[in-house]
Amino acid sequence: MARLQLPYVQAFSEHFPVVSLIGPRGVGKEALSFEAFPNSHFVDLDAPDQRERMRRSPRRFLAELPRSVVIGAAHRVPELLPALGDLLALAEERDRRFLLAGTRPLVGEPAELQGLHSRLWLLPYSITERITAGSTLDEVMWTGGFPGLLEGRLPAKVWFSDYVGTFLDRELRDLVDVTDAETFLSFLRAVAGQSGDMLNLSALAREVGVAHGTAKSWLAALEAALFVLPAPAFKHPEWKRLVTAPRLHLLDTGLLCWLLGIESPAALAGHPRRGRIFQTFVWSELLKSRLLRGASPGLSHFRDRKGNGVDVVFMDRDGVTGMQVALVPRAGGGGLRTLARLSKRLEGEGAPAPRQLLIHAGDQALDYRGVQLVPWRELGSLIV
Repeated sequence: MARLQLPYVQAFSEHFPVVSLIGPRGVGKEALSFEAFPNSHFVDLDAPDQRERMRRSPRRFLAELPRSVVIGAAHRVPELLPALGDLLALAEERDRRFLLAGTRPLVGEPAELQGLHSRLWLLPYSITERITAGSTLDEVMWTGGFPGLLEGRLPAKVWFSDYVGTFLDRELRDLVDVTDAETFLSFLRAVAGQSGDMLNLSALAREVGVAHGTAKSWLAALEAALFVLPAPAFKHPEWKRLVTAPRLHLLDTGLLCWLLGIESPAALAGHPRRGRIFQTFVWSELLKSRLLRGASPGLSHFRDRKGNGVDVVFMDRDGVTGMQVALVPRAGGGGLRTLARLSKRLEGEGAPAPRQLLIHAGDQALDYRGVQLVPWRELGSLIV
């Protein structure tokens, strides 16, 4: 399965000596790096000896490397970007190529790197990249998009158990002090139980039996590790009484189903959380559609204090697109009325008429009173 990101990695590297490829653990960052540049040297900063050498003398370490280098776990060494800035301040070093793979954006970029460093994001496979022909929506959502699962032979239950265990052991310890892994796993499952809903941090804390501040720091760690990809609230400087809380979404619906104990696509088809899982599926696919092409997300959710909401609002230079998400579209439903009200309000301010979409779990595409009904299989082409 080819990654949409491949030509973007290659194109960005032609213009920038340093490209960061950022994505959660297990999405194939190093594999994509070597597909883009098969003859590059590899440095793994997850290895303690390499990390120590880098920290001891970062500028010298980089200078001794070949001209084309892939650096894995780049987020583990904060000294990396300043050292690259020092090295590339020399004009004769500008023909080097550094591809930095990490689970978090690197911070502390020096002025010397401005105009020399760009960032790209990598998430699990999108439905555009996967083979979904012949698969039902429940099969696609239940499996998820992690390359290691789709391309390997391990059962989903075994693969996700190993993935979460590795995440707790390696990734989480860099972000937050967790003394009780079992309690944190319970927190993960509680977060999964809110995926697709408005974030309720107090409810998470009560369910797991931890302090509100602990739940807040744990959730921040999950966001930093890209385990959670929340939908920010829509903002407008002149509009009052808008809800500012984010909507919670997990990274991957396969991982979400595993955390919820859903053991098969058939079990998902009858699960009470199926609608919310579909919400997360749509959100993650729209994010992938933007991020995998090197574009900024431009995505949010809209909700006012009367409870009226639009599941996804997309804004770019061409205008606004409002999207409702429903397993089964219903004519005259409250979601369509809210979508129409949001569109009318934006038009009243002189904005172009917003595009109105309803994304559903069926296979039929049609128009209904100015609203496009879009089947789930067409998600990848909605906001390219």
